[in-house]
Amino acid sequence: MFALAALISTAALALVAAHAPARIRLLGLFSLAFGLLNALIQTRLAALLHVRVTSTVIALIAATTLAGLVGSVCQTVALQPTIKPPDNNFHPVAALVAAQMGEAAPKEETPTFGDRLHTYLIRRVSLLGDWSSPWPEVFWGAELLLGTAGSVCLAYWVRQPKAAA
Repeated sequence: MFALAALISTAALALVAAHAPARIRLLGLFSLAFGLLNALIQTRLAALLHVRVTSTVIALIAATTLAGLVGSVCQTVALQPTIKPPDNNFHPVAALVAAQMGEAAPKEETPTFGDRLHTYLIRRVSLLGDWSSPWPEVFWGAELLLGTAGSVCLAYWVRQPKAAA
């Protein structure tokens, strides 16, 4: 029951995060905030469902945080309009001649999801300067680790018994 509630809450948080304005999705800080908020929500869910926060629950929180961060970025990329790059090889006269000769006209290619993701990641790190590949992906990996580590730390902190005053 807790695992299902954790998945649903993380999916909802990821969808909200994907629709957040770009100004809020700051590099690094947003992932950490996402991880902390996800861990807070899930530890409160555990308390409501009378589930002890064990190492298994912490591992579930880490896995759902990682999945939520990836899902949020993928949803953000999917929400952005597709911009077709200019095709320098396409010429309307050549296409007309090819059609008259019975040959297939050159096709316009739409960018793949991987291309769109790469463009999004480059745009995110462009505020820090001109970073070519593979650095945008490295920054994203660091963000994923930071958000997941934040969620694990908060969940572990909640797990610790409070010292009597």
